Amino acid sequence: MKNLLNLILFQSGWWTTVYLVESGSALTAFFVLITLGCFHLMCFSQKGETEFVLKATLMGYLSDTLLHVAGLISFLPPVESFPHPWLFGIWFLLSCTLLHSMKWILDKKWPGILAAAFMGPLTYFLVAQKYSFISYPTQSLPTLLLQGLIWGILIYLFSKLTPKAKVMIDLKDRHILLTGASRGIGLALAQELARRQVTLHLVGRSITEEHIAGLKKEGAHEVKIYRTDLAQHQELTALVAQLKAYPIDVVINNAGQLTGGLLEEQSVDDIETMLNLNVNALIRLTRLMLPSMLERKNGVIINNSSVSGKMFFPCASTYAASKAAVAAFTHSLAQELRGTGVSAHLMITPGVKTKMFDDISQLYGGHLDLSFMSSIPAARWAQKVITQVEQGRDVIWPEGTTYLGVKFAYYFPTLFEKMVATKFKR
Repeated sequence: MKNLLNLILFQSGWWTTVYLVESGSALTAFFVLITLGCFHLMCFSQKGETEFVLKATLMGYLSDTLLHVAGLISFLPPVESFPHPWLFGIWFLLSCTLLHSMKWILDKKWPGILAAAFMGPLTYFLVAQKYSFISYPTQSLPTLLLQGLIWGILIYLFSKLTPKAKVMIDLKDRHILLTGASRGIGLALAQELARRQVTLHLVGRSITEEHIAGLKKEGAHEVKIYRTDLAQHQELTALVAQLKAYPIDVVINNAGQLTGGLLEEQSVDDIETMLNLNVNALIRLTRLMLPSMLERKNGVIINNSSVSGKMFFPCASTYAASKAAVAAFTHSLAQELRGTGVSAHLMITPGVKTKMFDDISQLYGGHLDLSFMSSIPAARWAQKVITQVEQGRDVIWPEGTTYLGVKFAYYFPTLFEKMVATKFKR
């Protein structure tokens, strides 16, 4: 349903733009396209979905043009052909349904190909000819079915250009290694995972017996604790040696440390410790756990980055650098792992109500107005992360205004920096 609504939105913007251009309102049409782009970003939070709707729309109108050049009737009648607006709306919804049926192609389902191929011609025959709703030249049903055949071939070719459907990931009964599990996001992730009846291998130096009992009550088969300082190379190596006794299916690199403030005021030791934990330990642990996953041709790696790795604020220089490194590492690794049975996923974590989030005010507040910040409960973020990983999502984005802020910072970096400058003082 979400994809259908998104396609309706996209098509409505297109048709509105066509109408405005044909009526001579080119400037208005330009602003409609800009608005459409903003709505499009809000609706499509995944790169694959965005690519799909763009390719679907372009292929639809390209094939329509080819059919017109070939002397066959166009599927897409001009706006002025409709004597009543509500008839245009019906045609528009049918056009969206036609595009939406192409989603079936991602799973290579032939019913979807047939529906997409013949929906347009048959609808045209029933609506345009039998009921004479639109003023188009008369065409015979065989000619319209020929259009459907051509349309079906084009859709098949289109399907070769689209990303394959994401593979669902079943986490139930898996052995899962989770770092930074003592509190905050890590503990919330452990609780969410426990409900999948998994075996949890938790890395954290302050995990209590009460935590373990609670996780078992939630459904975890077993909870194993490793009180390891991941920033220490020797301790991390010893941890991996212990884990060799288990078939670790999922590695969640969640452990992290916050630094902040003007760079000249930050402790060099704190920066080094943070980089060792946020970046070096994450890469080392992934590197050491990966070979066994590749050997089994099965595994999931989830790395915790942050909106700070995408939106660059003053006072966050060192922390942002570490999270940008995690994002770059994960994106590159995901490309390396294609076709191996092992997948890499990236969390773009927003403000989450944890102790680390509370520390931001102390570290950044002296120089940066933080009134724009917001947070969500850790349990809500953990649920979204695990659910979207199970759905095969490569990147787990934040929601709402935070998501829009991340995209705004990416597409309009200069304007973003000017806006942030109004919040900053040395």
